[in-house]
Amino acid sequence: MSSDSLNLSGETVLVTGASGNIGRGIALRLAEAGASVIVHYHRNRAGADEVAAELGGATTVQADLADETAVGKLFAESGPTMLVNNAATQPVQNLGDMDYEDWRNMLATNLDAAFLVMQDDLGTCCGARLAVRAEARQPLRALDAERFLQGRRLEESAVRMAGDLTAQLCPPPILFG
Repeated sequence: MSSDSLNLSGETVLVTGASGNIGRGIALRLAEAGASVIVHYHRNRAGADEVAAELGGATTVQADLADETAVGKLFAESGPTMLVNNAATQPVQNLGDMDYEDWRNMLATNLDAAFLVMQDDLGTCCGARLAVRAEARQPLRALDAERFLQGRRLEESAVRMAGDLTAQLCPPPILFG
């Protein structure tokens, strides 16, 4: 554990989308602070396995977060005490080149999944004391990362609607939206 003031010893943190760049960084920082990290992935098993190995053998879990049944099973089986709701996707293409299936997949991951994960978390524990939504492919500044890891509220516009709903249901520091 690092020598800073963040101490997450005894916490089990589910990091959605932990097989990607932002999720990986979050998972590593949480583990550095003493948390036991659960590495979630949807399709990138190799990335999740790499992150788990970097963490000294962390648990990996696969789930399609846009599937309500899969999300329920994920929470029931992993039992996190904290949540970082990080999973997101952003197709690397112009809107004019995007077909409807790509559009629906992006919305399912970025909106439906965020809603289902937060709803299940609230229903099972209000639970996980930390729900964070990081926008895919948006750099996470070091200062912002430290703020969210220390339990301060961040205001980001990417999921303001879902964030406002969750903020009404749970008191801070449950949500950084």
